[in-house]
Parts: sequence; structure tokens; C-alpha cells
Amino acid sequence: CAQVLLQRWARRYAGVVRRSLNSTAVALQPGDANAKLGLAKVLIEMDKPEMALPLLEALAQLEPASDTVHDWLATLYRKTGRMEDTKREVAFYQHSRK
Repeated sequence: CAQVLLQRWARRYAGVVRRSLNSTAVALQPGDANAKLGLAKVLIEMDKPEMALPLLEALAQLEPASDTVHDWLATLYRKTGRMEDTKREVAFYQHSRK
């Protein structure tokens, strides 16, 4: 019983700890694309697309050729109902893969 509770706690709070660490990295190095990407990934895993989108949009400006950024943007735009933005990102992603 205690082990099950510990496992639930670990799953619940692991994301919070990772988010905190990645937020600190972004704060210390705001121009670091890897720090922003790491934080965006954690936010996506925590089902916080509204918090991940601004990071990914900023990353698209810093790293315009990043397939990962545009793929994640397309996914989050679709998830949040922004279909025109989704189409734009899918088109960019498909074009960059050629």
C-alpha cells in the first residue's frame, strides 16, 4: 500500500520537479534553445499546452529550421483548436522534410 502511494506521488511530482529545473534553466539562460525546448517538453507532458505554446513560438523564431519545434507547434495548435496555425506548421514541417 505504501509502495503504491509512493509510486503515485513520484509520478505526480516528477513533472513538477522537472518543470522547476527547466524553468530555472530558461531563467538563467533565456536565449538557450535547449532549455526552452526542455521546458516545453515538460509542459506538454504535464498537459499544459497553453504554457508550452509561447515557448515553442519563441523557439520557432530562434531556431526556424527546427523540425521538432514545428512538429510540436502543429500538435499543440491542433490540440487547442487553432486549425489555421496547425495547417501552416504542418505545411512547413512537410516542406522541410523534402
